[in-house]
Amino acid sequence: DLINLPPVLHHGLSAIAVLGTLSLITSSCLFCALAVQLLTSRRKLNARVVQFLILIFNLFCADIQQSIAFALNAVWVFEDAVLVGTRTCVAQGWFLSIGDMASGVFTSAIAIHCFMDIILGYRMRHRWFSLCVAGLWMFVYALALGGVLSHLDRSDMYYTRAGAWCFINKKYIEDRIWLHYFWLVAFEFCTALVYTTIVVILRQRIRSERCFLSRAERRAAEIAVRSMVWYPLVHGLCTLPLVIIRLRAMAGQQNSFAGLCVAGALITSCGWLDVLLFLMTRR
Repeated sequence: DLINLPPVLHHGLSAIAVLGTLSLITSSCLFCALAVQLLTSRRKLNARVVQFLILIFNLFCADIQQSIAFALNAVWVFEDAVLVGTRTCVAQGWFLSIGDMASGVFTSAIAIHCFMDIILGYRMRHRWFSLCVAGLWMFVYALALGGVLSHLDRSDMYYTRAGAWCFINKKYIEDRIWLHYFWLVAFEFCTALVYTTIVVILRQRIRSERCFLSRAERRAAEIAVRSMVWYPLVHGLCTLPLVIIRLRAMAGQQNSFAGLCVAGALITSCGWLDVLLFLMTRR
């Protein structure tokens, strides 16, 4: 337990809780809006658009779970303590495990879908697409449940205080690496690589077809290409700082509460930033 929060942690967790709540509200609103659109207008929409919206829908589902975890920091601020063994601590660790991983998974899935659609001109059959989405969620929950179930017979809590909030016990370093951070970094790399490839190929296509495109068409194409860069950039900037801090801690280096809070504020902003990016680039 951490009783009597230092001022820097009290203010930092307050900011994280506010940003987490903002992400929770915005992600939930767009999640509901997309659910209504998919239920009422699915037959009117192009099949490729439907698949893209389903992936966005799942991304916001991931953001909601991640946001819940960080919004729970409000409890620590209210209690003026981070209390291990409580339902709040377990819930926070669980939602962080699920939300962080699912967010990275579906960001990569959207990138791969864009590559297949835009570059290859290929669309999966809906049955196989649905199986892939279900498989991604099974993968996310298998990683989280695998860690919890493998330590049921031990006296140590699986989710305990990890710096400023609750996460996987620092004694289980291998779980942190192989059930969480390794995959987060892998999906970040995959997302960046795929989007970079898309941008390079599209720029080459725009140059090669320059004489066949009007000025307005070229401008629209260039804007579309630039907008794609924002997704991996924003997600990487929000996610990687906390991953780096955690890896440094596992290597024996000390991290300040201020650094943890800044990284936490960035990663919990994924939700409302994803909403903002979707609203700005949906066309």
